Amino acid sequence: MKKRNAFFLGALVGAAAVALFTPKSGQEMQKELLQKLEDLQSKIKDIEVDEVKAAFTAKLDDVKDVINNFDWETSKAELEVKVNEVKAKLNEMMARLDEAKDNIKDQAELAQEDLEENFTIVIDTVKEHAKDIAEDVKTRVSNVSDDAKVIASDVADEVKKATSDVVDIAMKKEDK
Repeated sequence: MKKRNAFFLGALVGAAAVALFTPKSGQEMQKELLQKLEDLQSKIKDIEVDEVKAAFTAKLDDVKDVINNFDWETSKAELEVKVNEVKAKLNEMMARLDEAKDNIKDQAELAQEDLEENFTIVIDTVKEHAKDIAEDVKTRVSNVSDDAKVIASDVADEVKKATSDVVDIAMKKEDK
């Protein structure tokens, strides 16, 4: 019954759409619409009202049966079970989250300790190299100082010799 009514309604809508969207003169469209309405009236006359009432009443009785036979206690118990399952899963997820948080905290602390240790090693190495460089600079400065003293002494000796030579030459010229 339901399929038949749906078919008739679909046919009517389809016919109206074709009639309205097909380019035709006003008289042609009016004539076609009147024909479609007559066809619809004859199809409506064929519909059995008692069948429609019986189908509708049967559906209402089915709905009443579902409502009357609905077991509220069982449904409530099933719902409580589902809620408890969801709570358990949430608790499990929270426990995993706490565990992950603790693991991350532990890893961060280990990384911090490693960094501190590595920085200490680097700082100690830099200090050691700085001491070595300072000693090397002192040694080089001392060597340069010693070399400068030797050179200054040599220059002083040369200046004395040159001065002595100049004095000797000046004396010889005076004597002449």
